[in-house]
Amino acid sequence: MNTQEKIASLETHIRRQRIGLIGLTLAFGVALLAGMQQSSPQELTVESLTIMQDGKPRIVFGEDEKNGDFGAAFLDMAGKARITIGLNAKSEGGIAVLDKSESPRIVLGDGQQGAGILLFEAGIAELPLTPPKQD
Repeated sequence: MNTQEKIASLETHIRRQRIGLIGLTLAFGVALLAGMQQSSPQELTVESLTIMQDGKPRIVFGEDEKNGDFGAAFLDMAGKARITIGLNAKSEGGIAVLDKSESPRIVLGDGQQGAGILLFEAGIAELPLTPPKQD
């Protein structure tokens, strides 16, 4: 193969590559436009939802299959529920603030006897209205 034949062969390869790149660019453009035409979903329907951070669940929404209660739990980094909000099967709602061992400390709720607030092992503490002055 002489120099002229090598140059002609290289020109043919370059031409084919150029046509291939133009085809790929056009295909990418068409795919991009097709993707832009799709509308975003307007509704999300799920049975339960878990929001994760650093591979650990932080917020869990769902139903307790044992008794039909439905609610949300906000978890600490150890995976313990610290705040819960929910409804039971009788549509009685409540909010609970839990300690590190998941024992309730403050419970607000609405039940058959009416609404109420329960404080467990609570002491009375006065919180200042303004922050203390720093030196």
